[in-house]
Amino acid sequence: MIGIFKNIYLIGQGTTFSKMEMLFAYLKIQFKDSVLVRLLRIPVRTERLLGFRVSFFDYSSFTFLFREIFIKGEYQFKSENPNPVILDCGSNIGMSVLFFHKLFPSSRITAFEPDPQTFGILESNLRQNSLRNVEALNFAVSGKEGEIDFFQDAEISGSPMMSMQKGRTPNAVVVKAKAVRLSSFITKEIDFAKIDVEGAETDIIRELAESGKLRSIRQMCIEYHHHMNATEDSFSKILDILESNGFGYQIEARIRKPFSTEFQDVLLKVYRKA
Repeated sequence: MIGIFKNIYLIGQGTTFSKMEMLFAYLKIQFKDSVLVRLLRIPVRTERLLGFRVSFFDYSSFTFLFREIFIKGEYQFKSENPNPVILDCGSNIGMSVLFFHKLFPSSRITAFEPDPQTFGILESNLRQNSLRNVEALNFAVSGKEGEIDFFQDAEISGSPMMSMQKGRTPNAVVVKAKAVRLSSFITKEIDFAKIDVEGAETDIIRELAESGKLRSIRQMCIEYHHHMNATEDSFSKILDILESNGFGYQIEARIRKPFSTEFQDVLLKVYRKA
């Protein structure tokens, strides 16, 4: 119950979208999740909200993505360009793409998603919402090119913890995926890049710096996965690359167990200095 009131409060504080539209959407999906899905055990695989029709694997994961992306606004950014160019690395089923499209309807988006099954849902969501300025690519973004092992969760389709790192994914099964360098897709100024790649973020930022393409990005939202390896403390590596290339940043992180080696998500809001 506390979480519901907190989300309603965040909607009331938001300035991006219509408060009434957001509140109606949230209450509708909260009711369905609580009553239809959890209580009555009725499977729901599609939803209509905020002018979109969304397909997904399960309702609980859909509501989680809606809260994180639309209510908390993790990928919110401002742009002087009314038609910003956006790179979305780790698109999953495309909730972030829908968010960017609602934020900037004329934005041009390149969406990367390596998992074949999840990529199919992503393509479906783009098609049924007629998003024509989006290019969806079934690739993993990495610091190098070639075929890689990509680890899925055998029990949870479309799990947000799918990764190139085996230890990140419970009940891991391996599939082959094509890895690409993000620098290969930067041929002009990029207004915003979202990088949520479950452990490959430092390699990607390093390769962008080495290729000379990092400074072509105005703003970034990077999810850094701290203590994916519990014995390794290497957060300073990505910060050093950013600082050395003229970027500033803000850091957001929740501490669950202080003075421990527990895994921690760290959100970096990165901006290129003038």
